[in-house]
Amino acid sequence: ANLPYNVATPIVSNLLHQDPPPDRIVVTIQKELGERMVAGPGSKDYGALSIWIQATCRAEIVRILPPTVFWPRPKVDSAIVRLDVDHERRNAIPDLKYFHQTVRALFFHRRKFLRSVVISAMKGRLDKPAVDEILGRLGHGETARAEELNLEQITELVEALRQAELANEST
Repeated sequence: ANLPYNVATPIVSNLLHQDPPPDRIVVTIQKELGERMVAGPGSKDYGALSIWIQATCRAEIVRILPPTVFWPRPKVDSAIVRLDVDHERRNAIPDLKYFHQTVRALFFHRRKFLRSVVISAMKGRLDKPAVDEILGRLGHGETARAEELNLEQITELVEALRQAELANEST
């Protein structure tokens, strides 16, 4: 599909929440959005969307399209993006909704230290000592930031938070 640029993120995200999800999504979207989908840790484009897409799919930019190939011409470059749902990776996430919401919360304040972002995201659900214990156990120091963590580290952190929250609810 050639998605309207202003609704591409919610459409793709919602499709990935479906059960079962589509096996493949091929869309033409704004180039910058495609770059965010495939970005790696530490890059300016890496964020919650990168993690969500890569936790559920194998993503690639197939082709960059200049404005001249469209009528009327947009003011930006476009990208054809192919997302192949990775069912094994997706099924390894115990709670997709929790994962997606927590990842979005972790990247809400990109430049803050991970500890303060996690404390803010878990407010009313986990206290500071519980957050500190989880971060320490996972080896995330005081100067760690969410944007530096790779997909595996983010997935591990979100699951540790979920488990701690579940244990906290049962006591």
